Order: sequence, then C-alpha cells, then structure tokens
Amino acid sequence: MGEDPRFFPLAMMLGFDTYDKKFTPWFTLREHRYDDGLVRMAVPQDFKTDLTTHPKHLHWYLLALWPASYLCAWLPHVMIAVAILTIWVRDPLGRHQRAALFHDWNYRNQEYDRYTADVVYMIMLKEDGVGWIRRHLHYSALRAFGWIAWKRNARLKAKK
Repeated sequence: MGEDPRFFPLAMMLGFDTYDKKFTPWFTLREHRYDDGLVRMAVPQDFKTDLTTHPKHLHWYLLALWPASYLCAWLPHVMIAVAILTIWVRDPLGRHQRAALFHDWNYRNQEYDRYTADVVYMIMLKEDGVGWIRRHLHYSALRAFGWIAWKRNARLKAKK
C-alpha cells in the first residue's frame, strides 16, 4: 500500500534548501493555514523548518556506548534498535509533516502556550492518519524534551 500523496513535500508545497547550515532545510512555498474553531494559525510563505527535530547528537551517545558493547553482548542490538526507532519515528516525509510544520511555527512564534501547541500537534497527527504508537511516541517526546526548544525560542524572541 503506497503513501498518501497529500503528505509529500510537493503536495505540502515545501522547498528544500541544500545549503542550510542550521538543520532547517525545509521552507514553505506558500502560506499554510489551520483552523479548528479554537486554534487558528497561519504559517507564512518562506518559513524555515526541520519538520521534525531529531536528537542531533544521538550518534555520539551511541558511539560512546560502543566500547561497552564488548562487556555486554546485548548492547549492540539495543544500539541498532534505538537507531531504527529514531529513523522510524522521525521520518521527515511521513504523514506527520503537516503537524510538524504548524508545531514548529508555534514553538518559534509562541502564539499559543506550549501545552496547546503539543495538543494541537497530537490532534493533527490523528487527523492525518498517523498510527497510535507513532503518535504517542511523538507526543511523549515533545512533553519530555520540548521545553528545551520552547525556552530557547522564548529567549530569542525576547532579544528581538
């Protein structure tokens, strides 16, 4: 069964910047709107996003654990499982790209509070047919680690 074509970058009207140095290679080619009656957001044209933030230094943690793999026979299998899970959950071109775009917009501009942004992300994932496991993994990761990006963006916004 093939992927729904509505969720690929051309259908989402996203461009890709191969020269990006800040890990935000995607950008919108047109304005995107979301309105569920309570929350209204408009992501403007040329907004830069990474769609899904990934643990940028995960590979370093895995490499740091590699010497211990000689002491524990099961550790290499755990490392491979973590790498596969990271790729599966993060898949930037999956059904969650619409939700990720609006979530990035709200985290960057903080129109709504963090909890509202995360809940809207979860709602959009469900609307777009993202499976229960992946949806809850994304949401759990946001609730556990999203505060880092939220506070960084709040500091950047305060400097402006």
